[in-house]
Amino acid sequence: MLGRRLQVTAAYLFCLIYFNYIVAGQEPDPCSNHVEIDEEIRSTAHQTNRSLQYSYLLCDDNMPYQWYRFVSGAGGQLATDDNIPTEYTCGTHIPIYMMGTHPESNVIEDRTVCTVFNGNQCADSWTIQVKKCDGFYVYKLLRVDVCASAYCASRGKIGRASCRERV
Repeated sequence: MLGRRLQVTAAYLFCLIYFNYIVAGQEPDPCSNHVEIDEEIRSTAHQTNRSLQYSYLLCDDNMPYQWYRFVSGAGGQLATDDNIPTEYTCGTHIPIYMMGTHPESNVIEDRTVCTVFNGNQCADSWTIQVKKCDGFYVYKLLRVDVCASAYCASRGKIGRASCRERV
C-alpha cells in the first residue's frame, strides 16, 4: 500500500513539474535552481601565464545554456565594465565581462556581455540574462564559440565573501 502511494505521489510531482515547465513554459526559479561556479582562477585579479598552452586555460565552450551562480573566493558576481578585465586574466586568454550594472530588483533582466581581445574591450558581444536573488545574482550564460574564452568573476556588494574576507 505504501509503495503504491509513493508511486502516485511521484507521478503527481512529475505531472506538476511537467505542466509548469513544459506546458506552461515556466522555468523553475533560478534563485534555487542553478549550477555553482566555484573556480577562484576566474578572478579578474588572477593573472594567467601567457606561455600556457590553450588546453590549460579556462574555456566555456561546452557550458550548457542554463543558470549559474559564482560562489568562489574570486567573487560572487560576473565582472562588469567598472573593472574591465584584461587579456590573460580570469584563467583564460579572452575574458568575458558584463556591460552595465546588476539588476536592483528580483526580476530577470537582459544584459550584454563582451569579450576582451587584441586590445579591444568589446571585441564580441551577446545577450545573457541576470536575476537578483536574496544576497546573490544568477546568470543564464551561453557557451562561447572561441577558446580560450571564459566568464570572469569579481567581488561585488551582494556576492558571497571568501573565507579570507570574513576574518
